[in-house]
Amino acid sequence: AIKRRRRKNQVRRMLWLQERKHTEKNLHREEELTRNLVGLAGGAAGAQCNLLFTEKLRR
Repeated sequence: AIKRRRRKNQVRRMLWLQERKHTEKNLHREEELTRNLVGLAGGAAGAQCNLLFTEKLRR
């Protein structure tokens, strides 16, 4: 019975480690995606600001 329990724990631990690795990878990917999105949004906002600024200068 003890052997079986030990094996069960090993399997559980391996699964947990795999899960953790997976989640860490996903977190990293999400971070990259959000950074890119923020960068794009920032670029768009910057362009918008520049447009508004040039419009104000023209008036």
